[in-house]
Amino acid sequence: MIYSVKGSISLPCLLAALLLALSAQLSLLYAVRGYESEKDFLREQQLRLLCSSVLQAIGQEPRPPGRQVCYEGELQPDSEPVTVTSESIYSSDGFIDYLKVTAAAANHAGAVQRLHRIRVSFGPQMQALAAKGVLAGRSLTGGEYLQQAALYTSIEEVRLPQMSFLRNKCPSVLNKKAVAEVGLSARFYYLKNNNSLLLGREGLHGPTMIVNPYSITTAKGSYYPDRLVLISENGNIKLSAGTRLAQALVLAKGMVTICEGCQLNGFVMADKIVIEGKADLTPDTGAVEPMLTPYFNYL
Repeated sequence: MIYSVKGSISLPCLLAALLLALSAQLSLLYAVRGYESEKDFLREQQLRLLCSSVLQAIGQEPRPPGRQVCYEGELQPDSEPVTVTSESIYSSDGFIDYLKVTAAAANHAGAVQRLHRIRVSFGPQMQALAAKGVLAGRSLTGGEYLQQAALYTSIEEVRLPQMSFLRNKCPSVLNKKAVAEVGLSARFYYLKNNNSLLLGREGLHGPTMIVNPYSITTAKGSYYPDRLVLISENGNIKLSAGTRLAQALVLAKGMVTICEGCQLNGFVMADKIVIEGKADLTPDTGAVEPMLTPYFNYL
C-alpha cells in the first residue's frame, strides 16, 4: 500500500519534471531563434550600409567597365566574411553608364544587398550646340517668332544617345497618380508605351529623364520646376501652349513643336522644329550636363 502511494506521487513529479524540461528547451529554442533573428537583422543592416557607403564613394564619376572588388572585411557578430563588388556596364556609344554595387555575406547565400545608379552624358557635340543657342535641327518652321536668329542652329543629322540601353534597367511605367501626389522619384524612366505619353496639367516635380519610344505631349499650362530631360526615340514631342520648363533638354528623332506662350530654359534638338507662336526661349548649358540618378534598388 505504501508502495502504491509512493508510485502515485512519483508519477506527477515525473510529469512535472518533464514539463519543466520541455519548457526550458522551448525557452532555449525561442532564445536561439531570437538571437538568430537579431543576427539576420544586423547582417542586413551592415550589408545595406556597406553597399550605400561604397556607392557614395565611387558613384559620382564614371567607372571602368567590368567587375571590381571594392571592399573585403567582416560582419559582426561572428566575424563573417563579406565582399563588396561593383559592376559597370556601358552603352555601345559610351554615353550611358549603369553601375551596380553588391554586398554579399560569404556564409549566407541569401544575404545580399544591391544598389544601382545610372549616369547619362550627352556628348561633346550636343554640348557645343547647346552653347550656341536653344534650338538645333535640320529644319525650322516659325523662325519669325524667335527673339534672336542666333537661337537656332542648323544641323545635318540628329544623333540621340543609345537610350534603348536603359530597357529593363529603369522603371517602364510612369504612375501618374503617384507622380501627382509625391512627384518624380528622380529615377530615369524608359517607357514601353505603344501610344503617345501625355504629361499632366500639374506638371512633374523632381529632376528626371523620361524616354518614350513614341511621342510625348505636355498638357497646356503645365509647369516643370526641376531639371527635366524628355526624349522621343522614334516619335515627336509637343510642348503645348503655356508649358514652362525651368531647365529642360528636349530631344526627338522626329519633330518638336513649341506652342505659343511656352517658356523654356535649356536646349531642343530634333529633325524638325516648329514654333507656333511667341515663346520665351533661353539657353541653359546646364541642361546638357551629365545626369545622375540617386541610388535605387529597383532590380
